[in-house]
Amino acid sequence: RGRSRRKPCGWLEAHLHRPAGYSIPKQEKKVMSMLEHSPSLRIHAVTCFLVQEGRVLLQERPREKPWGGMLNGPGGKIEAGETSHEAIFREVVEETALQLDGFEARGAIELLLSAPKPMVLKVDIFLANSCSGEPVAREGHLAWYERDNLPFERMRPDQRYWLPAVLEGYSVAAKVQYTTESLVVSKMGIQIR
Repeated sequence: RGRSRRKPCGWLEAHLHRPAGYSIPKQEKKVMSMLEHSPSLRIHAVTCFLVQEGRVLLQERPREKPWGGMLNGPGGKIEAGETSHEAIFREVVEETALQLDGFEARGAIELLLSAPKPMVLKVDIFLANSCSGEPVAREGHLAWYERDNLPFERMRPDQRYWLPAVLEGYSVAAKVQYTTESLVVSKMGIQIR
């Protein structure tokens, strides 16, 4: 809608700010190396960012779940025999009561997590600009946030690096490694296309 698209930035190796003297524990490096090469510890999920009138619908994760209280687009795990396209329609309805009128695939993020249990969480990212119905918070509080003023301090740290580009119409491919201290990124590679 009249917004100019920014140039894609290619691969971005994030320079992360960590406390002086901080280093990733040796045991955690071993777990992360194992995760990258162990397909049995993989979970596949979807997330949708719904944009309307310059605002983005975000959902607060339930407090009892990992990263409880953090904001993200509605989504969840892909069920057996389900495609990511089928999963995003189902998840958005289950979590918000909204029916997507369409959506666009915008890439995927691979999160390497060592806690609460070691896993690789692959999240397919979708963008939707149209839906029907009224949002109902079924899985966590829902709120609309200004697209140009998203509350990144309440979101996963990696999202500040790629979500603005996705909202501009680009796609993302990323691998993000989180340390055991829940929201500390230890390594991240992002490609915007």
